[in-house]
Amino acid sequence: MSTVDYSEFLVDVNLSTTGCPEFERLNRLRDAAQDFCRRSFMWRSRELDLLTTISAQEVYDVSGLVPDGAILLAIHSAWEGRREIAIEEPGQGDDFYPGETSCRWVVGIDGPGALHVLPAPNAGGLALRGTLSFAPSEDSTGVPDFIFNRWKSDIASGAIAVLCAQEQKAWTNAGLAAFHKSKFDAAVALAASRAGPVRRKGLRVQVQDAPRGWYHQRSHWE
Repeated sequence: MSTVDYSEFLVDVNLSTTGCPEFERLNRLRDAAQDFCRRSFMWRSRELDLLTTISAQEVYDVSGLVPDGAILLAIHSAWEGRREIAIEEPGQGDDFYPGETSCRWVVGIDGPGALHVLPAPNAGGLALRGTLSFAPSEDSTGVPDFIFNRWKSDIASGAIAVLCAQEQKAWTNAGLAAFHKSKFDAAVALAASRAGPVRRKGLRVQVQDAPRGWYHQRSHWE
C-alpha cells in the first residue's frame, strides 16, 4: 500500500493560514487525518486472516496486520468458517471468569496490536477471518493514497479549522474556522456512511425456514 506525505496537503492549507509555521500545519494535518479516520472508521481491510485459535489462549498478536504508520482502531466482523463471531461490546470482557473456556466467544481489541477471544477457545486450529479498521499513528508521515485521492481537501479543512481557531495569531479567523469545521464534519459523516456500520451483527436479518404446517393467511388489508 502506497502512502502520500502530509506535505502534499499543504497546497490546500497554506493560503488560509498565512504566517503559520510549516511544522504547525503538518502537525494539524496529521491530527485531522487521525480524527477523520477515528470518527468515520473508513480505513478498513476486509477478509483478513485474523488468527488461528490455540486451546485456552485468550490473546493473539495481530501486529503484522497493522499497516506501517497506523494503529489498530476497531474490529468490525469476525468469522470462523460460516459462523459469525460476536464483536465484544464495551465492558463485556468482565462477564467472563479468568481461565474460562468455551466454544462460543466474543472477539475484541487487546492493546495496540492484539486481539483477544473471550472466553478462551476450548479448541485449537480454528481460523478466524474478519474486518479491521485503522487510523494514522502519532508518528505517521502520511496517509494511504486512496484516502488522499478522495478526501484530500476535507482533511485539509480539518487542519484549517483548528489553525484558524487559534487565538491571537496572524492566521486567526473565526469565520473561516467555522466554515472549514462544518465542511470537515460533513465529510466525516459521508465517509462513515459509505464505510458502513461499526458493528453489523445487530443489523443483520437471518432468514429461517418456515415452521411445518405454516401457511399464508390473507389479512383484511389484502
